[in-house]
This record gives sequence, C-alpha cells and structure tokens, in this order.
Amino acid sequence: QTRRKRPPLFSPTLPMLRRVRTEGTLLLTLAVIVLVTAFIAAAVPRLLNQMADRGLTHAVSNANVFQRNIQLLRTDRFEPGTGADYYVPIDAYGSEFQSNFEPSIQRIIGHRNWMINSLRFTVVETTDTDTFPFLRHITVLYQNELDPQLTFIEGRTPQTTDERAVPQDESIPTVDGAVTVLEVALSVEAAGQLQVNVGDLIILSPNEDEPLATSIPQSAQTAVGIRIVGLFTINDPVAEYWLGDAQLHRALEYDDGNTVQYYATALLAPEGYGSLLDSTPYPFRYTWRYYVDPEALDAGALPTLAADVRRLDAEYGSVSSSRVREDAIRTGLSSVFRAYMSQRRLAEAVLALAATGL
Repeated sequence: QTRRKRPPLFSPTLPMLRRVRTEGTLLLTLAVIVLVTAFIAAAVPRLLNQMADRGLTHAVSNANVFQRNIQLLRTDRFEPGTGADYYVPIDAYGSEFQSNFEPSIQRIIGHRNWMINSLRFTVVETTDTDTFPFLRHITVLYQNELDPQLTFIEGRTPQTTDERAVPQDESIPTVDGAVTVLEVALSVEAAGQLQVNVGDLIILSPNEDEPLATSIPQSAQTAVGIRIVGLFTINDPVAEYWLGDAQLHRALEYDDGNTVQYYATALLAPEGYGSLLDSTPYPFRYTWRYYVDPEALDAGALPTLAADVRRLDAEYGSVSSSRVREDAIRTGLSSVFRAYMSQRRLAEAVLALAATGL
C-alpha cells in the first residue's frame, strides 16, 4: 500500500518568505510608515493639549492686568484687631470670600492682598497762605505689602499721632471745635501737582458729590486734617502689584471746560486707619485683589472655569461698589477666555483643513 506524502510544514508561508527576500525594502518601509503613523496618532492629542495649555497661559499672561485678575469690592466699616492682628478682620473677609469661589477658580488664584480707601475729601484749608487756583480732592489709603513698592526720598513714613487742629474757618464741621489730624505721605509727583510740601497741614471736608457722605446726616459729618510727613516715588509703576491702579502714583487732573480739578491719594500710617475710623462716621471702600497664576491654567478644564467665572460675574458683577455692605466683583477673565477660544477654534479649523489636504 502506497503511503501518501505529508505536505511540507508551513507551506502557505513559503511564498511570503520568498517575497520578503525579494521585496524586503518595500515591506520594511511599509512597516516604518505604520509605526510612525501609530506614533503620531498617539502623540498628536498630547501635543495639542500641551499647545492649548501654552496658548491659554500666553493669552492670560498678556492680557491687561486689570482683566486677568479678580477684585472684590465692598463698602463697609470693619473694626480693626489689636497688635499684630490689626488688619486680620479685613484680610479674613477676603479669605472667606475666596473660600466660596468655585474650585476651578480657587485653583488658579496664586496670591491675595487688600487695600482700604476713604471717601473723597475736598481741601478746604491749608497752612499755605497762597490761594491755589483749582479745586483739590484727596482720598487717604492704606494698602498691605506696600513697603517694597515705594522709596521715600524726603521726610519719613507716616505714623500714628494724637495731634488735633482747630480750623480757622468756623464753618468747617468739627468735633468740640477741632479735627483729628492724620499723618500721610504723598508721591513726589502728586505733591507737585497739589503744590504742597512736607510739614503742610491740610484740612479736608467730604466732597459734596461723594455718595458715601450724602448718606450721613449733615449734623454728624466732620472734617479731618492731614499732615504731610513724607514724599515717595514708585519703584515700578507697571508692576503686577498695582493692577493698573495709579491713584498713589499721581493726581488725576480733570478739566470740565470751566475749571480744573485735581484728585489725589495720600498714604496713611499703618495704624492710621483706626484713627480715621474712630474720628469720622463715614464708610470705607475695601478692595481685595486675587491675582491669577497663569501657570495654573489648564485648557482641558477651561469650559468649567469659564462657566464658573461667568456665574461669578452674573452674581456680583452688576452690584455698585458704592452701596454699603454689598459685594461687587470686577474681572475681565470672561472676555480673555472668549478671545482665546475664538483663536483656538480658528487654529483647530486650519489644522483640520491641513489634515484633510494631507
């Protein structure tokens, strides 16, 4: 009986092996193309995410400082603490408000500080006998973390004082015939604009158009005195610290066609706030600044962050900062995010078109 031969082992693969020997270069090229394509397909989304993060960071970093950060404003009268905790009640309010931000907003806040502004006063009397030809208005301010931003070039830094002054004009509102005097400092530029010098005593009365004064009965209102004890310059007027606010740098000059008016801001002593609080009935304007860290932004989380910022704007953005005991928010982040998303959609459309062409 004849035994049938078994087919050769792996006989179907023999033609393939022969083809590998004859077309090895082509097959290797195809394999490389497949591997490279797979690598690109896996890497491109990651690269796009990295590019999106860098683009968002760049968009926020290059936005106006006023737009890219968040400010909380409130009109109130906060009692100070004591000793080293003097300003703790004010900082604590800003801290508590920040803790109520949505998590997406809290994650991008890198730093917080605050400042206190009095209402706007008008100069009604000075030690200078020469008559100043224009109206002068002065707000007094204290701001934390301020020392590294200033250089005193004349006089000294303001301190607390027990000084009181008797105005020459008897129509100026006083308490028992005298007004509390606060030591202040001015920028060199503002002092030049107002034509005042170190040592000058200035009597201030609430500006007649100041809404925070009109809420106080006329019988309860009082003037206040300021004595200029120092002049300073601003080390870096465009530093992030200032958030574009130049009120301490120089006086604002306003010409309505009939008269020129100057609006200046003077720096209080660290504990001068309590003296002003105790000696006048007026509320103060408080501002807490929340500085956004652009490096903390994540483009993948932007839809949630943008929605949370819009809700923050909707809840607090329309509240007037002149209304007592109401919180207001100012930020331009929503517009920054909209501009970024518009540019991103355009870039994605261009890339999609290029991919289609390829």
